[in-house]
Amino acid sequence: MSTLGLGEGSIGAKQSLQNVVIFWSLSVFGIIGNGTTLLVLFKGKLWTSVNILILIMSISDILALPFITSTQTQKFLGKDIFWLTTLVRDIFITSSCISAMLIGMERSFAIRNPLKFKEKWNIGLTVKLYILILVIMVTIIIVKHVFSQFDEAFVDGYMYVTYNILIRGIPFTVILVTNILLARELIKTNRFLTVMFNPKVEQERMRQEAAITKMVMTVTSVYFVCMVPGRLLAGIMKNYLLQNELSLFFSTITYLELFNFSVNTIIYTMTSSFFRNGYRQLMVSFFGCRFKKKTAEMSIEITRF
Repeated sequence: MSTLGLGEGSIGAKQSLQNVVIFWSLSVFGIIGNGTTLLVLFKGKLWTSVNILILIMSISDILALPFITSTQTQKFLGKDIFWLTTLVRDIFITSSCISAMLIGMERSFAIRNPLKFKEKWNIGLTVKLYILILVIMVTIIIVKHVFSQFDEAFVDGYMYVTYNILIRGIPFTVILVTNILLARELIKTNRFLTVMFNPKVEQERMRQEAAITKMVMTVTSVYFVCMVPGRLLAGIMKNYLLQNELSLFFSTITYLELFNFSVNTIIYTMTSSFFRNGYRQLMVSFFGCRFKKKTAEMSIEITRF
C-alpha cells in the first residue's frame, strides 16, 4: 500500500510539473503575442477608441500572465501564495476585464449608430470611463485584500460574494449583454447593407464598423467563455465542494484563463486586416533585416578571401 501511494504521489508530482511547464509556455506565448500587438499599434498610429482599449488590454494581459502563472508555480513548490502577488494579479486581470467590457459597450453603441457614433463616443470618453471604473475596482480589490490579512473569516463570510459580484459578476454580465446586442445588430446591419441605396461612403463606413464589431465580438466572447468557469470554480472551492486543487477541473480552468490572455493575437490576425497587415509587415521587416545582415556578413567574409 505504501509503495502504491508513493507511486501515485510521484505521478501526481510529474503531472503538476508538466502543468507548470505548459502554464509558463502559454504565458511566454501570450507575452510575445501581446507585445507584438503593441508594436503594431504604435507603428500603425491608428488611435481609435477600440485600439486604445486593445492597447490597455494587451498591456494588462502581459502583466497579468506572469502573476497568474507564478501563483500556480508557488502551489507546485508547496509555498504560500503571497497576498501581494494575488493582489497585483487581480488588479491586472480586472484591468483587462474592464477593457473587454468597455470595448463591447463601445461597439454596441457604434453598430447601432455607425454614422453618428464618433460624434458621441470619442477617445476622451473611453479613457475617462476606463480610469473611473479602474479606480473604483482597484479600491475594492485593495480593501478586500487588506481585510483578508487581518480577518479572513470575516471576508469569506461577509465580503466574498459581494466582492465577486462587483469585480467579476457585473463586468461579465455587461459583456454577455453587449455580445447579444452585437449579434443582433450585426444581423440587422448585414441585411440593411444588401438593400440600402445610400452613397458608397456611408456603405463603406458601415462595413468598416461591422468588421471591427465582429473582431470585438470574437474577443469578448472568448473572454467570457474562458473566464466565467474560473469564477464559478472559485466559488465551488470556497464552499469546500471541491477539495483537490490539482484536479483535472482546476487545471482545465487555469488553462482556459491562460489561453484567454494569450489568444488575442490569433483573433486579431483572423478578423482584422489592420492587425494582419501589421503583423505581416513586422515579420517582413524582422526577417528582411536578418537576411540583409547575413548577406552583408557573407560578403565581408568573401572579400577577406
